[in-house]
This record gives sequence, C-alpha cells and structure tokens, in this order.
Amino acid sequence: MKTLSPDDRRVMPGLEGCSVYAVASFYVRPDRLLVRAVRLVESAGGRVLDVDEERRVVRANLPVRAVERLSRELEELLSGSGVEVKVTCRYRASLGETARMLRRRGFLVELAGGRLLAYGVAGGRYVEVEVLEGRVRVKVGRRAAAGGRRLTSRPPPAAFVMSLGEAVEASREALAVAGAAVG
Repeated sequence: MKTLSPDDRRVMPGLEGCSVYAVASFYVRPDRLLVRAVRLVESAGGRVLDVDEERRVVRANLPVRAVERLSRELEELLSGSGVEVKVTCRYRASLGETARMLRRRGFLVELAGGRLLAYGVAGGRYVEVEVLEGRVRVKVGRRAAAGGRRLTSRPPPAAFVMSLGEAVEASREALAVAGAAVG
C-alpha cells in the first residue's frame, strides 16, 4: 500500500492513522493495451501487484482518490473490474474488549490465535473487521439488504467485490463505516 497524502489520512475516535485504499482487479479489453492500464495505475500513485498477460488482468493497490479520478479513463480500457475498499488503522483496544463491543453491535465474531475476525453491518454496508497486533483492517462491502442489521452467517465474498462506480460510492463512506463498526 502506498502512503497516502495528509488529506487522505484521517483520525477517528478509537482509531488512529487511518488509510483508505482499494485493492482492484482490472480486466483489460482485448482491443486495448494492457500497458496503458498499468501506466494509469502507476501514474495515480498505485502499486501494481500482478499482471496476468494471458487473462489480461492487472491487480493493484490504489489510493481511493485515484479510483475516483481514474474511473472514466479506466472504463474505456476495461471489460470488467472487481474492487475492494479497505480501511487500515492503528487500534489500541484489547481483543477481548473489541470482541464484546462487536458482539453487542450484532457482529459475528471469531477469535483464534491472537486474531479477531468479525462480520456485520455498519453504516448500512457489509463489513469485515480484522484485528491483529494493534492494527485493525476494515473491509467495506456493498449495501446490505433493508433490515439486514444482524447476520446469521458470513456474507459471501461477492458482498465485498464491487464495480468501479460502487467502489467510488463506498470509498466516500468508508471512514464513517469503519468508525461505526469499530470506533
């Protein structure tokens, strides 16, 4: 993950030094240059993780502002995309305290080997919370169905993979959602 500019970093109650970023898989159309997608990602401050020339897929980490800025240019190049919006912060509460707080908020909580993993709905969106060694990672997903406040099982992985347009919308709400889940 690239270090974000000062205006991309936020501090919320209970959370410190938050960064919002996107992990994206871009499927480049056969009639477009794969290298152009790679250059767009790099010029926006993103980091290319993998390029699959055979399947024409570029996987990258991007600051969320870059996703918003590049969405028009990328849509011309792409046949499809899958974007996950994530928030990473420093976090001081113990795992036990965090697990109790998340359970009270209706999250499904799993504690194993010094790691907490929880799934729930916060800010009207599906959320995955991972707490490990003083850090919290919040994966912000699609909008939950109306009335979907308590989950009875884990949401499917597809609940967290969005199109470019959905990711831009989710990125605007990401810090508020993370704060509602953990802050």
